[in-house]
Amino acid sequence: MAKVIELSPPENAGEKLVLEYLKANLPETYLVLGNLSVPAPNGAAQIDAVILSHLGVCTVEVKDWKGKLSGRTNGVWHREGKPMPNPCEQAVIGGKKLRTYVRQHAEEIYGDKRLFHSLDVYTLVVLVDPQADTSQVNVEESRYLRMCKRLEELIPKINACHADTKK
Repeated sequence: MAKVIELSPPENAGEKLVLEYLKANLPETYLVLGNLSVPAPNGAAQIDAVILSHLGVCTVEVKDWKGKLSGRTNGVWHREGKPMPNPCEQAVIGGKKLRTYVRQHAEEIYGDKRLFHSLDVYTLVVLVDPQADTSQVNVEESRYLRMCKRLEELIPKINACHADTKK
């Protein structure tokens, strides 16, 4: 069972569900930070969950959206025909801000900017509503971006990210 630290309360039932799921399904050697705010010059990133282990770092963007969803890796998404912010873009931006923040502070603390130079931050987007119609969600996954159309896909996708870390 993973250790979960909620830095601030989950913003919705979907985020709470994901934190509980990660706690129950990840090994005890994993640390999950819930609702991490990462300061950045161009605006803070709010990351729903950050998963830390000896194998790497994953960020998770949680969407508890209901109804018919459509979207791609880039561009506007739609829920029941209404435009929504793209969760993939949000997740990738959050992951980049976290990586930049860690690198900057490693240099300040340890005096060596190379310490976390090769830090990989993997981003995952999870759609948690089991009733949502995700048939029109077509995300092109990459090494650093994974899409989970159902909560049950989250642990295998985390494991895939960690497998990539070992390469």
